[in-house]
Amino acid sequence: MFILRYVAQTLLSVINIYEILIIVRCVFSFFPVNENGPIVRFVYAVTEFLLAPVRSILDKTPIGPSHLMIDFSPFLAILILDFVSMSLYI
Repeated sequence: MFILRYVAQTLLSVINIYEILIIVRCVFSFFPVNENGPIVRFVYAVTEFLLAPVRSILDKTPIGPSHLMIDFSPFLAILILDFVSMSLYI
């Protein structure tokens, strides 16, 4: 039983770190960053694993009269990760 608790805690920690990386990627999209920098490449490489399938399901949504395109895939990916983390608490 102790091993299962340890595995669940480890998975919860990994999910929390992954959520933070997704948020960092969203922040990167608001600022001009060097996409060839090692930190940016790492964040994009790690988060693209989950965001690419979600992005293929969702299209970018135009908002407002200027049709500003918003990508909701990070939001949905975080919701999915939260659902998985809540199921680990049970």
